[in-house]
Amino acid sequence: MRNRALVVAATFAVVSSFTGCRDLTYREPEAENTPPVVAFTSPHDGDVLPLWWHVALSAEDADGLAAATLSCNGTVLFQWVRPPYEAELELSRCLPPNAAAAADVTLDAVVADGLGMVSAPVSVTVQVDPSLPKVVAQVPSRVAPGATVSFPMAAESPLGALPVVMVDGNPASVTGDAALQNFTVSFTAPAIAPPGGSSVEDFYLTEHQASVEIVAAAPNGNEVRLTRPLVVSRVLWERPIPGYLVSEAGRTDEQNFVPRSTPDGLWLALAPEGETGWTPAFLRADGTFVTPTLPSGATARGFSHDGRVLVDDPTGSQTLAVSPDGVTEAGAHLPDGALMRFSDKTCVQTWVSSGSCPLNSAGTFTCIPSSATPPPAFIFDRWTGGVAQHVVQSGETFLAFDFVDPLGFCVPDTFSFVTAGASTTDVGEWGVTGPSGAQVTRAIPFGTSGAFFVQEEGTGVRVEGGQPTATYPSLGKVPPGQILAGRDNGEVIVVTAANGHTNFSAVTPTNQTIPVQIPGTFPLAPWPELSGQADWTTPSNVVALPDGGFVYLAHPHPYGLAVVAIDANLQLEWVYPYPRPSYSGMLVHDVPESPLYLVDFTNSYVVALAPP
Repeated sequence: MRNRALVVAATFAVVSSFTGCRDLTYREPEAENTPPVVAFTSPHDGDVLPLWWHVALSAEDADGLAAATLSCNGTVLFQWVRPPYEAELELSRCLPPNAAAAADVTLDAVVADGLGMVSAPVSVTVQVDPSLPKVVAQVPSRVAPGATVSFPMAAESPLGALPVVMVDGNPASVTGDAALQNFTVSFTAPAIAPPGGSSVEDFYLTEHQASVEIVAAAPNGNEVRLTRPLVVSRVLWERPIPGYLVSEAGRTDEQNFVPRSTPDGLWLALAPEGETGWTPAFLRADGTFVTPTLPSGATARGFSHDGRVLVDDPTGSQTLAVSPDGVTEAGAHLPDGALMRFSDKTCVQTWVSSGSCPLNSAGTFTCIPSSATPPPAFIFDRWTGGVAQHVVQSGETFLAFDFVDPLGFCVPDTFSFVTAGASTTDVGEWGVTGPSGAQVTRAIPFGTSGAFFVQEEGTGVRVEGGQPTATYPSLGKVPPGQILAGRDNGEVIVVTAANGHTNFSAVTPTNQTIPVQIPGTFPLAPWPELSGQADWTTPSNVVALPDGGFVYLAHPHPYGLAVVAIDANLQLEWVYPYPRPSYSGMLVHDVPESPLYLVDFTNSYVVALAPP
């Protein structure tokens, strides 16, 4: 059998050499393929999980690893195409619909190796807790740019950590009590436009749509996410006024009162159109309209600068001070330095109280008896139909003046400098033509320094303590309306227009001019029916700011108003184009705590702008 076998083998070898079969390599039988070894790294049996959890698998196989599948309660939850087998997964799909309580969930995982062999399923049984934190946040709907804002937030039950709050993508400050149940969120409201503006249109932006995003986590790790809209707006509120607004120059048959702002709101004088008499009205700082109830038979006569309306006692024996809430104080006393305005048919007058000056009424109500001790200081304000500004305040000093008044209705044509305080005194007096004999055309305060700039025909003068202390020769020929504001450091701000540019200049007593040019005049963006460029050099009134900037009301065209804000470096900050046709308006900002009010006498409308 062996020889025969050798013959057959030899024959096969000879034949194969002719048939081309040359591969006689011997192969061992292949080993049997085994499935991957799989285990859960996270979670583990018995874990109580929130709705989101980081699931991780470990697997080993000599032939490499490929796809993996995770299922819960028989439903595919997630699939991987290759390792690593980790993912942040939502487990709510493993629960019954609308589940409110924790429930058992079985997680199954299988992994395939590089040759396609699939492992046996591995499982863990966990509890999934679907309970979510319940949070209530009183997010304001509208805030002013740059304002410091706080709002409360509360959780129905203690949270697991402080909530995370983002305002327009920036983190807010969150503080909470020890129980992590009551919180205060604080942030600085974002700007409306990029600093300096990237285009002319940016300066006209009035509001910016932002959002507040809140993430609160329960002790079990479940998170709730809230998103609330937030409007960052220069306009705090706006509203029509029911009635006819008595303006500073709108009526000559009865009292003319300038609106006055207080920390609590804005006093207005209303009258039926075409009729005499007026009624005090008050707009609270939040825009709520209030008509104070006056004592029966009492007649409103003026406003005090401490936030009350002054009325005649029906008996004529004393003046009553009425608060916006209708609280009446008989025989009231005003604090030192409080301004008071009174009026009869001819004159509107301003007084400064001193000491404990009683507000007694006498005669034609030309104000407070001179027998008061100490006597109040009288400051002339205006006769009806007179010029717009006769009383200028700088710190605790008041400059009162009267332009040439050929009728001589109210007071002698004089300048008076009055310092408020317990010993109010007249610290200076000039003739109507001013210190150098020329006619006065403009007077503005140098901030709160107690000094004033007075423009005369041919020059400008700085006045302190009733005496001229410096001159500004170059400002004598500047149109009065282009002299905007004075600063504590003695600079006078002037606006001019030339060669298609608006220019702001700071002029010093040495006649040094520090010009700042804003490229291009501003287009009439809010009034597309009009063509051409706006004129920003005709301000009607100016509000100087403590930081050296200022805000003024411009008349870009005869029937349009715009509020223009300039910073301390004489750079344009923003423009608020008033959207209603109007030819008569006024900015009111008597106290730093109040909004900047734009009063539209044409339409009987008030807009509250964010404080400068």
